[in-house]
Amino acid sequence: MTISDRAWDIAEHTLEYMLFVEKKCPDCGKFDFLEGPRGGLAVNIKCTNCGSEFNVCPPWFAEQIGLMHNTRCLQCGEIGTVDYLGICRTCTKRNREDQKKIAQHIKDGHTEHCAKRLVWGDGECECKAFPEKRDPMELVKTIIRLQKNRRQRNEVPKM
Repeated sequence: MTISDRAWDIAEHTLEYMLFVEKKCPDCGKFDFLEGPRGGLAVNIKCTNCGSEFNVCPPWFAEQIGLMHNTRCLQCGEIGTVDYLGICRTCTKRNREDQKKIAQHIKDGHTEHCAKRLVWGDGECECKAFPEKRDPMELVKTIIRLQKNRRQRNEVPKM
């Protein structure tokens, strides 16, 4: 079997097929990799978009590295394959989608706090309560600063 014959024998929707035939990351669909350490014919690559890591030796094999199998996901609690952060693929994908939504809300003029509340909270926009697009935590910080100043003024100097 030659290398060119091997490329046609790869089953669709496997890591090898996604990386060698479709030329894209199986996790995010992009093809922009950083090259890492080499050993023999194999090389480690890392997707610059999603951070997935693979050990590849085209066209013979590809395996995802940095994964732990039969481990509980720290986010959803399901047992399966998780990355080095302890998060499963489903949650990682959902988190990426949430970050895109948050970025879009911020781009639309919401504060970061409000954007996160829209995506992860009760869905209520705080911008109506703060029409000047101020961060609601700004008020809390001001109150703390004023209380600290008041305490400093009331202190009696020791002699």
